[in-house]
Amino acid sequence: MSPRQPVLLVDVNAYLPPAEYKVEWAQAMRQQRETDIYTEEEVQFQERVFARSGLHPQRTYLPPSLNPRYVGVYRKTGSTATRQHKSIAAR
Repeated sequence: MSPRQPVLLVDVNAYLPPAEYKVEWAQAMRQQRETDIYTEEEVQFQERVFARSGLHPQRTYLPPSLNPRYVGVYRKTGSTATRQHKSIAAR
């Protein structure tokens, strides 16, 4: 008779983020095109990054700092703010 194999028990828990962090990527890209915050080239770059990221197109949750749903909600910093300021000043 062979010796018994040990039985291992594993407890698995998964974090479910708040519903407002959910991202449907097609909708997010459409919103980003409509806001005119990003150029078409920048949106296409974001689409390429997403396609290669391994994130699910409908079941991805991102925090507000990365979530396209929150574009334009927070004060801008860096080159985007500078570029927009210059374009407004040139008018």
